[in-house]
Amino acid sequence: MQYAALGALFEEAGLVLSPSELHGELCSLLCVVGVNRLPDAWYKESVGAENLRSPITDRVVFELRTLRSETWSQLMGSEMQFMPLLPNENCAIDKRVEAFGEWCHGFLSGVGLGGPSLGPGTPEHIEEFLSDLNTFSRVGLSAEENDNKIATDFMLAELIEYVRVGAQIVFEEWQGAGTE
Repeated sequence: MQYAALGALFEEAGLVLSPSELHGELCSLLCVVGVNRLPDAWYKESVGAENLRSPITDRVVFELRTLRSETWSQLMGSEMQFMPLLPNENCAIDKRVEAFGEWCHGFLSGVGLGGPSLGPGTPEHIEEFLSDLNTFSRVGLSAEENDNKIATDFMLAELIEYVRVGAQIVFEEWQGAGTE
């Protein structure tokens, strides 16, 4: 699913939820509990579907289930095809940076919702990655960064790559440990 299409559906449904934040949460839940143990109630709870009209609720839930399947396939694939759901390069840089921060926040929220207990025994690289996501979740642009779009775009691409690979590593660590 494309960011713009999901965003348009959310807007039509009257949702204020960010597609990036929701995808971040979904990704971490897939890392933590796996695809088969993700409760069906999550779809409706995550978007507050109880406040939506029935036909649009069904469309939103259908698209979220599709997104779950696509994301699971990406994470399970051997070719490292996973990508966070973010606006494409045609979107304004400040909106892309904002969506990146929302994705990171969503991932951390998902870990909190279904996560393993963190602390002693948690691999250091996972603790570091989650700490980095916490920092990235508060990301913003300075006036200089907003003016220098080429350099900012390059930095954002590096951060996205770091998060993309980090999420894949977390998935492999937690799903490989038998959480599925």
